Amino acid sequence: MVKDFIHSQVEEMQKHKWLESEKAGVDLGEAAFLDWVDKYYEKFSKSYFSGKLL
Repeated sequence: MVKDFIHSQVEEMQKHKWLESEKAGVDLGEAAFLDWVDKYYEKFSKSYFSGKLL
């Protein structure tokens, strides 16, 4: 289950990086990943694990 969580998280981070880089017109690289963690990690993890046995 943790492997699936990490895979899903990385996919979401990559989507965020792509979208934010497109908006900025440059590759934001690691900064976009850190931005995702700051803005979305908590909500993503709660949403992902809600209703799942840990």
